[in-house]
Amino acid sequence: MQPYLISWFRYDPRVEIAKLAIPCTLVQGTNDVQISVADARSLAAAQPRAKLVLIDGMTHVLKDAPLEAAAEQVRTVYANPSLPLDAVLVETVAAAANGRK
Repeated sequence: MQPYLISWFRYDPRVEIAKLAIPCTLVQGTNDVQISVADARSLAAAQPRAKLVLIDGMTHVLKDAPLEAAAEQVRTVYANPSLPLDAVLVETVAAAANGRK
């Protein structure tokens, strides 16, 4: 698995997203402990046609959890597949898929 992951390090997501000529929706949770809101904003800045949606309380695994307890996120949100996806995420993805804003 490590060689596969290392192979992706040569790509700069900002450079790659700037190449897109199709609609792009970036979805970022404010309680993501792996990717920051600043990272999402950086991607959005690289692709001016992109729509950035920040979802309050959503984690890296697309579910809601408090930010203050990063270790608790791993024990609960990451390990519990029965927790629902964030409702705003579902609405956002459905709207993007149907060409709505």
